[in-house]
Amino acid sequence: MSVTEFVKGKYGSAAAVYLAHIRRGGDSNQKGTAYEAFYAAAKIFELAANPSNELHDFSISSQDIAFVDDLCVRQISIRAKTNYQAKNSSGAPANWDAEMEERFRRQLEIDTEFHEVNISTQVLLVSCPIKARDNESKIPSDLKERCYSEYFPYQDTSTTRLLCDFQPLRSNLEALCGSSDLSLLDSAFKLVLAIWGTDADRPRMVDDILGRAKALGKPNIFVDTVIERTEVPSWLLEKCYTFNNVTVRVESASFIVSYNGLEVGLACNVVTPDSDEIGTLSTPMQFLNFLMRKNAAEALIGTEK
Repeated sequence: MSVTEFVKGKYGSAAAVYLAHIRRGGDSNQKGTAYEAFYAAAKIFELAANPSNELHDFSISSQDIAFVDDLCVRQISIRAKTNYQAKNSSGAPANWDAEMEERFRRQLEIDTEFHEVNISTQVLLVSCPIKARDNESKIPSDLKERCYSEYFPYQDTSTTRLLCDFQPLRSNLEALCGSSDLSLLDSAFKLVLAIWGTDADRPRMVDDILGRAKALGKPNIFVDTVIERTEVPSWLLEKCYTFNNVTVRVESASFIVSYNGLEVGLACNVVTPDSDEIGTLSTPMQFLNFLMRKNAAEALIGTEK
């Protein structure tokens, strides 16, 4: 079943037509697309500057088929999904109103019922700080924990001006580049912006974007520690994502898989299992039991060396 089919079945044909209209509007909005791209690049740097984040655990995409459709950031290991509706405006288009509220409520339901995420968050992104504050005061109390309005400035002519105007972005770039030189920070931002723009219509992993930026930067303008962190293996991430309420995190150079209070720890050098064997595991408990057996077997091999 597609998202559109789900929407038609749950909300009716008119809602499905409206969903298609939202998508067409996003594809044709050139000014809005530039604003979204600047924010996407800033979000990539924000995620990368947090040392506790595993960058291959985050994907970012734009113009998904959704009621809140401009950007989507997923954290794969905990099944979290944050959707952004970007409004480069200080006027009525950026208002939190009845239409926006309906879109946000529907997207929360779609995320939990269709996409089966554990944590769904909706953000109304606006280019006016006063508008963001006004919107915050209008969001109903029952949505406050999962919906909010955020300010991000727009500079249509100068990325350097954006770095001067928005200190959080500049601070993140300084941490990742190990420098406060504005021209170097501007080069780093433009590089990631260009990489994002080459293929923004499909989900992109944050570590892939920054890895390409490191490879293309001549000389490398990022500090050596960027994307050089203990990473959860892709097979483990992907299998955890197939189950509800199964998460994985890095802790003391180990991978901790959790499910309903149960935890299994794996060594960071865990051997990649056979894909056919992984494919037979159809429940969370089968998966955790498999990991415990794998742990015991690899520990035994280690003692025999």
